[in-house]
Amino acid sequence: MLIRSALRAVAGGGLVAVLALPAAAHATVLKHSDPAQDVEKVTTSGSSTTITDAPDNETADIVHLGVRYGVKRLQETVRLRDLADRWFLTSRIQAPTRHFDLVVTHRPGTTQATLTKGKGRILVVCDGLAPDVDRPHHTVSVTVPADCLVAPAWVKVGTGMVARGVARGVSFADDALRRRGIAEAHLTLTQKIHQT
Repeated sequence: MLIRSALRAVAGGGLVAVLALPAAAHATVLKHSDPAQDVEKVTTSGSSTTITDAPDNETADIVHLGVRYGVKRLQETVRLRDLADRWFLTSRIQAPTRHFDLVVTHRPGTTQATLTKGKGRILVVCDGLAPDVDRPHHTVSVTVPADCLVAPAWVKVGTGMVARGVARGVSFADDALRRRGIAEAHLTLTQKIHQT
């Protein structure tokens, strides 16, 4: 998913409710540390967008990404320097023959997740799509049943965080796998993570 499209999506509306699901027992694990202070401030006014460095922002600053992929589920865990009251986590899940976009949206009192597939962003009905927020540890996790992804042999995952700013049209964003926030339009993808 394009970061700019994701920024527009956060302003949108309804998302699907979620159910809880336990973590994978056996899985291939990827762990990645992202540098602190690589957040970008995104200011949108009319049709123009300005991106500037925002090293002091902690609420969008991803410092660790963990991805587990097993026969039953894919689990992503993101740790930040701090969590905002309003944010969304967006992930591109690239499989051998298709891609999926996962969005976890948090507003005070509610956290919801949606999964879509393909360029048309067709909604995937996915029982067991489960986000979890651990505010004291500044951690967001989301579990996607492998069946919802049509159980591919491998996936590549790109993850980004967007936190709303106080001023209208201002957001803060970070790509978990890039040293400089969101300089390019697409999320950076991991190497292949094989299903075990």
